[in-house]
Amino acid sequence: KELYFEDDKIYIETTDASRIVMTTANRKYRVVTAENVGEILNSACFDIQADYGDYIRFTVTDLNGKEAYTNAYYISELSLNRI
Repeated sequence: KELYFEDDKIYIETTDASRIVMTTANRKYRVVTAENVGEILNSACFDIQADYGDYIRFTVTDLNGKEAYTNAYYISELSLNRI
C-alpha cells in the first residue's frame, strides 16, 4: 500500500499480514509479527542503521502464508542521513 521515509525511519503500510520482514544488503534482517496467531498486522516501522549496506527490501506474509516481495530500495536514494 505505502512505503515512506521520515526521520531516518522506514514506514511500511500493507494489506492484512501476519509478518513484515526488512532484509538488508548485508543479510541482516528485522521482523515485525502480529502479537498472536490469527491477528492482523497492517504496518511496521524500521530504523535505518549504518551496517545495513547499500539497499533494503521487504517481504510481507499474508494470513495464509503467501509472500509478496518488494524491489530493492537503495539507501543512497532515500534522502536519509546515514549514521
